[in-house]
Amino acid sequence: METKTLAFRVIQAEDISTDLLKEIGRMHLDYVRYSRDTTFTVPQVFDIIQAVVTRPNLPFQFWVLLDTEKIVGFALTEATMGAKGLELHIAQAFIAPGYRIPETQRLTVERFEEFARSKGCVFLTSCTRRDPIGAYIRWMGRVGFKKRWIMMEKDLRGA
Repeated sequence: METKTLAFRVIQAEDISTDLLKEIGRMHLDYVRYSRDTTFTVPQVFDIIQAVVTRPNLPFQFWVLLDTEKIVGFALTEATMGAKGLELHIAQAFIAPGYRIPETQRLTVERFEEFARSKGCVFLTSCTRRDPIGAYIRWMGRVGFKKRWIMMEKDLRGA
């Protein structure tokens, strides 16, 4: 697989088709199974896409990774105010099997960085719910990310 044929960008109204939405829906289900992130359902992802296309002043961006015309990944980012200034947070990201190589990762992170800098962001952030955390730290470390914090939880529903 060559990254020369890949394009990664914020979704545009002209990108949207029934086939694209079906594939994003399928990929989102794969993303949920892999990441255990159940923040959004597929219909909610479709609502997010509609919102970001029709209301560009929202702090969210929906990204598509295309191999020529075929979608092979997606991402959802959000511009938020952090302790040291504006941050672009990668809320969700999925790259299809066969495309999960360091070159694809570099391409997507470079686009995130360009976009974040153009909006005045001082940080690019990401987190995971996937174990083992060490693998995620190594994967993101390849493209310059450092561990900022780790979230722990205590379940208060049981004894």
